[in-house]
Amino acid sequence: MSPSNKQSEENYEYFYDNIKKELSQEGGFQKVTEAKILDRFLDKKLINIKYHKDMLKGAIIHDKSDDKYDMLSSLLISASTMLFFLIVFIPQNETFTRILFGIYIFCIYLVAYMFY
Repeated sequence: MSPSNKQSEENYEYFYDNIKKELSQEGGFQKVTEAKILDRFLDKKLINIKYHKDMLKGAIIHDKSDDKYDMLSSLLISASTMLFFLIVFIPQNETFTRILFGIYIFCIYLVAYMFY
């Protein structure tokens, strides 16, 4: 017998950290997402199908937001690293290389700005 919505909500709040820790300790190169946590709750029969369906849309939106933040962070870090190399290691008389670096860095910042 599946738990009620009230019991599902209580189980979700009570066991959330345990399930998240369990998923992160499984190893491999997987990311622990809200959708995976919800699926694990459903597999362990701690929540019912209706509660899973209701929470899944919000979990997917949250996961997309996290992915977007991770992408923007990595883009900005890589652009900053490239800018550092441009300033420190490329000589002043290499104008063509400096222009290419500048265009590349500009494109990275543009993509980051478009997704932010």
